[in-house]
Amino acid sequence: MQALLWVVGLAAAAFAIYEFNEYAKHNTESAGFTHMILAIVGIAVFCVCAFVIFYKKFHSDADQDISITKF
Repeated sequence: MQALLWVVGLAAAAFAIYEFNEYAKHNTESAGFTHMILAIVGIAVFCVCAFVIFYKKFHSDADQDISITKF
C-alpha cells in the first residue's frame, strides 16, 4: 500500500510540474487555464498521498510510547 502511495504521489508531482510548465508557456491567462487547474489538482493529489504516508508512518509508531517514569 505504501509503495503504491509513493508511486502515485511521485507521478502526481511530475504531472503537476509538467502541467505548470505548459501553463507557463502560454502568453495569456485564459489560454493556459486548463493547464493551471490540472497542475493544482496534481499538487493536491501529491499532498494527500504525502499526508497519508506520513500519517501511517507516525500513527503506527505512536503505539510504542515510552513513559518518562521508566527511566
